[in-house]
Formats: sequence, structure tokens, C-alpha cells
Amino acid sequence: MFLRPEVSTDLDAEASAREQSWLDQVVAEAARNVEAGGGPFGALVVRGDEVLSTGVNQVTLTFDPTAHAEVVAIRAACLAIGDFRLTGCVLVSSCEPCPLCLSAAMWARLDRVVCTAPFEAWQRRADRIHY
Repeated sequence: MFLRPEVSTDLDAEASAREQSWLDQVVAEAARNVEAGGGPFGALVVRGDEVLSTGVNQVTLTFDPTAHAEVVAIRAACLAIGDFRLTGCVLVSSCEPCPLCLSAAMWARLDRVVCTAPFEAWQRRADRIHY
């Protein structure tokens, strides 16, 4: 049975600082990707304190509509550990994952998803994003 990954809410100070560090990293990845001509999204997969993979939106660069940052990071993490199951891992995203990315997270059996901005917050600024 597939369950929706837990979304972080109540964290102790150490966990909160660790997650903030991950969020800072995905935002920096997203900004670098925009400078390189890609979409404004970044993601990473973490197991414990180890970053298994990073991903940026590659849709326009690879002409692949499924190459969202989260999917790119999930694919790379699966390759890194040699398994499609990412149980015990956390997906960190620069934006709330879309249905495609959330489905990939569920299929990969990620434990949790951490994101910087709920989709509604991103959508209010979407008219300012040009890619």
C-alpha cells in the first residue's frame, strides 16, 4: 500500500536547522538552474545526514516533460543506492511537489517531503517566472 509521504510540521531545533540547511541548498540549486537557462526548481534526496542526490528542473533543456527537479533527484538517488525504494529518505524541494512529483515520491517510498513554499505561494508569483 502506498501512503502519502509525511509533510514536516513539528520539529525539534536540531532537526529544524538541518531541514533549513537542505531548503537553503535546494533554493540555491534552483537559482543556479535559472541562470543556466533551466526552470526555477531544485530538489534533493537525503538519507540521515547524507545527501544522496540533487536535481534541478530539466524540462526545457532536455525536452522531457517529466524531468522535474524532484523526479531527477529521485532517479539519481535510486541509481546511487541501486534500488527503487528510498525508504528512510527525505525528498527536499524548492516548491510543493506537483502531482507527478508526489506520485514519484510515493512510488519510491520516501518517508517525508520537505518543501519551501506551498503551491499557492508559488502560484501567486508564477506570472513573474519566465522559462
